[in-house]
Amino acid sequence: MNISILVCTHKITYLPQSKILFPIFVGRSRNNNINIPKSYLSDNVKDNISDLNGSYCELTGLYWAWKNVDSDFVGLCHYRRYFSFRSNGKFKQIYNRFLHYFGHIYYAVTSQPKVGLYYPYQYTVSTESELTKVVDRFEHDFIEWINDYPDCELFALKPVDKGMMSNYFQFSSISGSHHLELIRKVIASDFPDILPYYNKTLLSNKLFYANMIIMKRELFQSYCRFLFSSLEKYNSILLQEGYYLNTEEKSISRISGYMGELLTSSFVSYYIANNQTERKYKLLYQVQYAPK
Repeated sequence: MNISILVCTHKITYLPQSKILFPIFVGRSRNNNINIPKSYLSDNVKDNISDLNGSYCELTGLYWAWKNVDSDFVGLCHYRRYFSFRSNGKFKQIYNRFLHYFGHIYYAVTSQPKVGLYYPYQYTVSTESELTKVVDRFEHDFIEWINDYPDCELFALKPVDKGMMSNYFQFSSISGSHHLELIRKVIASDFPDILPYYNKTLLSNKLFYANMIIMKRELFQSYCRFLFSSLEKYNSILLQEGYYLNTEEKSISRISGYMGELLTSSFVSYYIANNQTERKYKLLYQVQYAPK
């Protein structure tokens, strides 16, 4: 069983050694002057869209995996975001959930920023040794899981929870509702079976976020065809409209990466709704690496 989970990074940082996690430097075509370790893959070799990294973000690494990796399982995570089958203990998890719901009520009353509230299924590690333990444990748990449940095809993060704020509100506040409607039209035209799940994703306050997934090869191929063909068509419309000629705001320049999150969440929701058989999918915790 071959497993390739790419760890996207745009900087030289600590990345634990693993038999199933492989670092890939994304946006390499724009940062070719940086000397990267020999262990790093680069998203600008072979079939790639490295030049689009400014807009596509980590999705240039995902595209590279789609076109150049033929493992049985393929996935993506980030240099500071990792998967885990386990929480950081039942007491801490209950405490995190309490803070999450109490915080939404408190900040709704006080109108304070909802810093950190979106991630009730996340915990943080701050040292290299802690992160190494997380990665080693995940590698063991993942292999054990797929051996025990060979029908399992999809792994994603447990969704973020935005309280009373919908995805439509959040993403339209970032990009404007026009982009959300363009994506809707593309899906309606080319992937009508997924359209109801895109609509539900926009109305929901939960999101399968960060474009972090692991899938069996065949499902991964289907997911990438949906994701990248939708983004390609969406971007062609934006170019016709002259959108990119007037974009300077940094967060908006990453628009395809943001839209990718909505597309990824819609695909995961579509798969889960149509594969209710036990053990066909598994939702995981996020471990945030935040060195002091």
